[in-house]
Amino acid sequence: MDPFSLMGITAISLIGQGFGALKSMDAAKEYNQAQQAQIQAEMAQDKVRRQQMEIDYHRQSLQNLRHVMQTMAVGTANAVGQGVSLDDSSVQAGRSQAKSQGGYNQEGLNANLLFGRQMFDLNSQINQAKIAAANAQMGMQEGSAISSFFGNVGSAFKGFGK
Repeated sequence: MDPFSLMGITAISLIGQGFGALKSMDAAKEYNQAQQAQIQAEMAQDKVRRQQMEIDYHRQSLQNLRHVMQTMAVGTANAVGQGVSLDDSSVQAGRSQAKSQGGYNQEGLNANLLFGRQMFDLNSQINQAKIAAANAQMGMQEGSAISSFFGNVGSAFKGFGK
């Protein structure tokens, strides 16, 4: 094959490889954008779940307080109905037990809220790591496409020397 035909075929091959590398880089960018959009949606879902958890915590805390107050009121009403003085130790013990149970319940609610917050914070860290990984993957794909293209250009010029 004459040198001009070889140069023409090599030039067409390099142009095709260049377009392929550009297409590969564009696809890598689109893939990265899709991954980041998915991660952003997951982060938005976590934000809603966290708000739901916080509201549920407050609702349960109020319910716990209402239950304590109701238990104390019923105990006091029963004692008064039976003619027991409000200063009597049994009335005070009943009120103390209701407060103690309410405190125990609130402690459990507080612990669950703390664990929930920690889980949502960890999910946020995981999502940030996913974004960083997606960006790194895009950089690797772009680098690979560029390296492949220029490696083929170098090989083509070596062929001209023969």
